[in-house]
Amino acid sequence: MKSLRVFLLVGLAVLATGCGEKKLTCTKTDTKGGKEVKATIVVKAKDDKISYMKQTAVNEVDSSSLDTSLKAGELISEQFKEIDGMSMEYKKVDDTHLEMTMEIDYAKIKVEQLREKLGDTFDEEDFLKEKDMTL
Repeated sequence: MKSLRVFLLVGLAVLATGCGEKKLTCTKTDTKGGKEVKATIVVKAKDDKISYMKQTAVNEVDSSSLDTSLKAGELISEQFKEIDGMSMEYKKVDDTHLEMTMEIDYAKIKVEQLREKLGDTFDEEDFLKEKDMTL
């Protein structure tokens, strides 16, 4: 859930700076708790409206907690498999890195399915504002 909120908020920040292009790619490397996080976000627009967003984040983790973190990520991503227009995947990169990829196709997303899966954590008003944002 937190990844979705972060993804959507970062997407808003990227869009607020707009550059008039039809495709915008942002990358960021950060350190959290002494571990490196590398993120890439791609935003595509059609007719100046956001049509697609993809976030890929590679997180450094302790090798002792890698399998537990992977299982937790897989449980979260399972919730999104049944939502049309949205996907999330976690995978092991190596013994100390996990990769999370989340994609949203705004032309296909079913808000009702998202609301059902996320329950009280889903803020439909904020989501729809982001969905209708223009570049």
